[in-house]
Amino acid sequence: MYHYTNAAGFLGIREAKALWASDIRLLNDYLEVGYFFDNVSKVLATDSRFTKPAALLKKAPPPYAWQFVASFSEKRDLLSQWRAYTGSQGFAIGFSRQHILSVADKQEFTFRSVNYGPEETAAKIAVQIEAGMSTSEYGSWLQNEGDIGATQIAQQIFLGLLLREAVYHKHPSFAEEREWRLCKHVERLSGEIKYRSGARGIIPYVEFALEPMSTQFANLAVEVVLYPGGRSVRRGAHGGTQFLR
Repeated sequence: MYHYTNAAGFLGIREAKALWASDIRLLNDYLEVGYFFDNVSKVLATDSRFTKPAALLKKAPPPYAWQFVASFSEKRDLLSQWRAYTGSQGFAIGFSRQHILSVADKQEFTFRSVNYGPEETAAKIAVQIEAGMSTSEYGSWLQNEGDIGATQIAQQIFLGLLLREAVYHKHPSFAEEREWRLCKHVERLSGEIKYRSGARGIIPYVEFALEPMSTQFANLAVEVVLYPGGRSVRRGAHGGTQFLR
């Protein structure tokens, strides 16, 4: 699995032995969450089973928690990924999929492939809505729909379930990316959240440790692909590869 990054990110990953999963609201990928929730609106409007959840979510407030995301691709040399993530001096760091999967659960991350099919997106949305309808919080709201507290709690239950799924769905036009995402659902006031500077200002992020203490970083980064740019870029990237080794 290939994580595309610029030179600064490459050095940071090597030194910290960690990836930064960023708040998706401040990334370009945030537009894709809008795509998912457009589909949520369609499912709620067309499935007669979901009349009550549709009413509940019609005026829902912002969620109390959000998704933090780090992206990977199955493709080791994809132009759209170079352009989106690396700038003029970039690297695609190849990691062991099995290793990431093995340490993700221990850190309360999920690691899944992205879906690009509208039919599967609609099906997954239905599953999450049904899960929300099975909760005691939703039952309490049904008992007293006029209670503000019960309404807000039930809304957050549904939003949390849908947000956890939203990050794993993209428009079919992005299918060439063959993307996988490493995600964590984090409360907005969590002490786990750190901050970095980025193109969009101050970016909240959480760390994902790549290794247990006994593992060498070189065993995880099984390949480094250099940005296919000009001669000076390749020369600079070669220095990064030597440093990694």
